[in-house]
Amino acid sequence: MTQAIHITTAEITDRSSALTMVKNAKESLSEVKNILVDAGYTGENFATQMKVTIGATVEVKHLCCIAKKMGC
Repeated sequence: MTQAIHITTAEITDRSSALTMVKNAKESLSEVKNILVDAGYTGENFATQMKVTIGATVEVKHLCCIAKKMGC
């Protein structure tokens, strides 16, 4: 189920966009506990900001592993 959508221009990084999206949709994401992302979202700052913003942990997986976890 989609909780939030955030569209940006190409020069904005995915990590930066994701942080902005989560900050803007904070109320609707309040029950999210874990965020599953691909390897493009690595970095201690990203994980820390997600934890601070909505209290969720970030789990980084390669895209093929994410597809398997989702049953694709």
